[in-house]
Amino acid sequence: MGLAILIMFVVAILSAALYFYSSNDFLQYLFNKDLKKAQYLARTGVEVTIKAWQAVTDDTASERETMPVYMLKDGTFYTPSEGEKAPNNSVGYYTVKVTPNVEKNIAGKTAKVVYFESTAVVGKATAKARAYTVMSLNAYDQGWYNASGTPSENGMIAIDSKVVHSSLWWGVSSTTIKGHVFPGNISFPQPNGGSNVTFSLNANQKIAYAGKGLYFDMPISLRKGTHSKNVLVLSGGDIVLNGDVELYAYYGIFNAGIGTLVLSVLEDYEYDDPVTAESYKCGKVYFGGDVYITIGRPFGSTRTKLFSKGDVYYFRGSGGLDLVKYYIDNNGTGSFIANILSAIYPSNGPKYDISYMRKIDPEKNPKDKPEDLIPPPRDEEGTVIWE
Repeated sequence: MGLAILIMFVVAILSAALYFYSSNDFLQYLFNKDLKKAQYLARTGVEVTIKAWQAVTDDTASERETMPVYMLKDGTFYTPSEGEKAPNNSVGYYTVKVTPNVEKNIAGKTAKVVYFESTAVVGKATAKARAYTVMSLNAYDQGWYNASGTPSENGMIAIDSKVVHSSLWWGVSSTTIKGHVFPGNISFPQPNGGSNVTFSLNANQKIAYAGKGLYFDMPISLRKGTHSKNVLVLSGGDIVLNGDVELYAYYGIFNAGIGTLVLSVLEDYEYDDPVTAESYKCGKVYFGGDVYITIGRPFGSTRTKLFSKGDVYYFRGSGGLDLVKYYIDNNGTGSFIANILSAIYPSNGPKYDISYMRKIDPEKNPKDKPEDLIPPPRDEEGTVIWE
């Protein structure tokens, strides 16, 4: 009798222990399951808020926090009105705090960023997610060029030609391009708030700037003597040139020279041209001034306008689009032009036909929209970086 009672007592203890541990395991399983959902919800909150924030361009300076956004059991999201109760069929919710205009050191460069910090709650589980997007960088404040508009190579890095698509000048796999790369927009303002400084390279300088968008508020002159070879590579999804651009090519008996602008686009920032049948991956260039090319020879020169102020073009960015060669390939004839090509450009370089650039014209092409002619705000957010 006593043995039977003892056995029953032990069995009861074991059963209680098993129930306790199994209940704990089950509760831990539920908590882990809720935690996974909360982590997903927190990250989703950041991504959704960034997209909404980018659509708001009239007030990107104020810190703010979203109302709770509830994820419903059917996978949709719902934000109650102020004073409205939380929905009964929700899985959980998130809120996101947005902090703009935070200065952050990125690869040795001070840039303004927008922070997005999300808190999500599912059951008893709470998760957080934090990311920032890069706004814009002021190239003059970074010391990338001086008060005379001459670029400095201090702090430049070696860029692979495949990154900025400029194999014409450096070869397919060269890593000898000097330049600056930034994940957001780059502004090139007039130094010290002036209005009459022209951006011009040093003699025989070949450099590149690459980012989401590039905004030049200075005229650009790439002529530097008759036999200097100057190359400026601008690589971005949006290239805004708010001033005249002067290109140059010279051929003499004993020397040749060039001052050219190469347009290219980083892969993350490409556009699809809606008009071309092939849907080329393109960048966009906005001409806020006229673009001229001067063809020089020992006994004279000619100056021709290539593009007019107000023109906006899609350009094919793979391989880089050299504007001097683009002009010569489509407008040049005769032995003199052939001599320029052979003296300056590699014999195996690409030949640009007229389709490498297409003017955006909503009146002629219904697929072009009037808003395509307007450059995006330079303080629009760029790459999302998670912490």
